[in-house]
Amino acid sequence: VPGFIGEAATAAAYAGAWAQRHRVPVVPTDGERLFRLRGAREVGRAPGALRPAAPGDRSVLIAWLDGFGADTGHAPEDSDVVVDRYLDEHSAWLWIDEGPVAMARAAPVVGGVARIGPVYTPPERRGKGYATTCVEQLSRHIEEGGHVAILYTQLTNPTSNAIYARIGYEPVLEVLRYQFEPVPI
Repeated sequence: VPGFIGEAATAAAYAGAWAQRHRVPVVPTDGERLFRLRGAREVGRAPGALRPAAPGDRSVLIAWLDGFGADTGHAPEDSDVVVDRYLDEHSAWLWIDEGPVAMARAAPVVGGVARIGPVYTPPERRGKGYATTCVEQLSRHIEEGGHVAILYTQLTNPTSNAIYARIGYEPVLEVLRYQFEPVPI
């Protein structure tokens, strides 16, 4: 097992027990916060409109998913396969302002809950509120469907944490990712 992710207190206790039992270092590598939407508020004012991604958007989605992975360190093994799944599920959405300017995914609903993410705006389009408005509208779409919207943010990204709070997301818990050093055989 190369590592694990879990609720912060539980993950820390497990990491400590693993390190003690196997006498190896356990390194925290990432922290995230889980948010739950408690009523979408209108905060986005970017021009444009939200629309579902279509097969013709495939190359843009692949490039942007790769960009998301490079920015966050959470790159999929094969972005082509992941994007094809998003398109098959109809779960990828684009914010359009004279062409695609931002993307977000709303995972298929499970148990009344839909998770938003990844969210991405290419660097040359950032700072205009496209992703904020995209997430706000997608969150509202989930709520209006009678479902609960959740999302994760990296604890190291105060900008996204603040934006999602303005939209109406409230923190639920923090999760930590740990990496195990190899166990000698």
